[in-house]
Amino acid sequence: MKKLLLVWPSVVLIYYLIPFQLSATAQIENLNSLIESGRYDSAERLLLTLKNRAELPEEINDINHRLGELYYQYTHQYSQALVAFEEIISLSGSGFADDRFLAKIKRGDVFCRLGRHDEAIQSFRSLLEFVPPDHFAHQTARLRIRRIQDALIKKQKYHDLLKQSFVPRINNAGTKFRIADLFRQSLNQPQKAIDYYQQVLLEFPESQFAPESLWRIGNLYNQVLHKNDLAITAYEQVVNQYPSCSFAADSIYQTALIYCQANRFRLARTHLKRVINHYPSFWKMYAVFYWLGVACESSGKAETADYRSAIKAYKTFINLYLPDLEPANLGELAKHQLDKQAISAQLNQKITQLEVNLPAKELHYFESVISAQNFSAALNIGYQIIADFPTTQYAEKVKKQLPKIAKQAAIQQLQKTAKCPQTLLQIGAIYEHELKNLEPALDVYGQLVKTYPESDWVAEALYRMGLIYLFEYKNISQAIQLYSTLTHQYSSSVQAMQASFQLGEIYRHLQQFDLALPAYQLTTKHIEQELYLGDGFQDSFADQAEFRIAVIHYQKKDWDSALTSFQDFLRNRPNSPRFSAACTYLGLIYQSTKQKQKAIAAWQRAISFIQLKGPIQSQMVEKELRLIEGDNQTQFSRKIIEDKLFLEPITASRTSTENHRKNKVRSSDQEHHTSHQQVLEWLQNLKNR
Repeated sequence: MKKLLLVWPSVVLIYYLIPFQLSATAQIENLNSLIESGRYDSAERLLLTLKNRAELPEEINDINHRLGELYYQYTHQYSQALVAFEEIISLSGSGFADDRFLAKIKRGDVFCRLGRHDEAIQSFRSLLEFVPPDHFAHQTARLRIRRIQDALIKKQKYHDLLKQSFVPRINNAGTKFRIADLFRQSLNQPQKAIDYYQQVLLEFPESQFAPESLWRIGNLYNQVLHKNDLAITAYEQVVNQYPSCSFAADSIYQTALIYCQANRFRLARTHLKRVINHYPSFWKMYAVFYWLGVACESSGKAETADYRSAIKAYKTFINLYLPDLEPANLGELAKHQLDKQAISAQLNQKITQLEVNLPAKELHYFESVISAQNFSAALNIGYQIIADFPTTQYAEKVKKQLPKIAKQAAIQQLQKTAKCPQTLLQIGAIYEHELKNLEPALDVYGQLVKTYPESDWVAEALYRMGLIYLFEYKNISQAIQLYSTLTHQYSSSVQAMQASFQLGEIYRHLQQFDLALPAYQLTTKHIEQELYLGDGFQDSFADQAEFRIAVIHYQKKDWDSALTSFQDFLRNRPNSPRFSAACTYLGLIYQSTKQKQKAIAAWQRAISFIQLKGPIQSQMVEKELRLIEGDNQTQFSRKIIEDKLFLEPITASRTSTENHRKNKVRSSDQEHHTSHQQVLEWLQNLKNR
């Protein structure tokens, strides 16, 4: 459950290092409770009263920070927020420097909310002139400016695309969805984002973007605009209209957190149990069990509280999920400042206080229910055994079986819902990704393609089938057939772009360059699908495809075409993760054409960019030079795994958030990179020899 604080995430640590010395400390401590209960008018009156009584500049400054956040985050009175932040900016004295920096950042954010992005950029730029480059405010301002400028350019491109009559209308769903994403993220206009998401829902209710649009609306009302009633309505619509989509479970979960926050624990408990019963493979199940314990423990008076269920939920969390939980996930539990050991101790103390006699274990019953293939019931019994007897051999046996049972239970739940393309795709994804059972996955995907040929979900099914044949079965001809069908029959889909890229990869590895080039060129004509790589870099199929086109010219030893292609790449994609790799190839081209000084300059440019931008660039140098493995010029002598002919590409599918996450993990596990320093040393040797 999120604890509502009148601070913004990017400055919370710094802000709370400032000592709070108001004489009305007790009244300020009541502020959060007013906010949590939605009593914003009372919170405002309290802050204004305290401001009128305050005497010290530090006191007034603190109140202005809190007022600005109240107006910005909760009441959305942006003109009043500007007044509060401007008062902080006008403070004099070196002791208030960080406060002024933070206020300028917040002023820029307020301008964004008002749609005044030029003024927002100017506010952020005013920081760049006075703040050292290594200061967090300087780095934040630079990032904000770049994101706003890039978003405005992309928004205009998307609007132009909507006006083009020759673009298939089905493409408008994805275009409007991406415009909404720009308003939601970089442009910081949540209401505008909601308007565009609603357009997707009204105009394209059956598209693959509709479920996520509705879920995004709920999140914006919940987490950004703090309008809980509207958030709950949106979340309920996700579950009612798209029960088998990958966002339904999270919608119920978020509704439960809202009820917890409002101390409506019985409703919270009902919704959390609903997630467990109907969406057993939900990826935040660790948090579901934690908050179920909170809700059961806190359900009103002692006689109505469900202590037994609280103990069961807490023990399940501690013994099944906490040991393997990543520290980054502790925020989902509102435990940012505690480590796993402290959380375990805290919850065990709770369990001791609530402990009651639990029934004898029923391992035999558990196994008999599995034999009867009642996986949902078996799952609940297994959770009970692990919660009650975590250190026994019986619990260990159950733990080993639970992951598979959870997936099989998820399939059974999906099979009970109305048959539709989304349901079949979800079932196929569980077989493919969770159970690693490829034959049933292909059968289900094939059933979707055959039964619902007009559905835009067919494109995803064909793409997934192609991946299985290509990467798992090494059946290149079957993969080519599936991808060709996809690119011709569903040419306006996102998956058609991915398929065309895969075709380019296949033909390039087969040395069929005349077929690879048009496939890559087709990839670049689609709307670009981006994936954040870290260090400020974004990758995309278009970026990869444009690079591969240049590589093909290099492999054909068409130096003029290769040179032109790489030069165009560097000019058109200055922020590409492959920038240094392109410089490296330029050096190899100049070396091959006996232009030594130009080769040295190109390699030095690659070295400088790697040193400036970091490991992403060096990793891409190695990865992209593997494209010509065997060429002695590269001096990369390590052999790629014998049967691994292809690298799995990034996945832009929106059909399943969990599948997208697992695909990224799988891809990163497959790739082996030399160290950052090794790449730099290799480039330096090329330059010096």
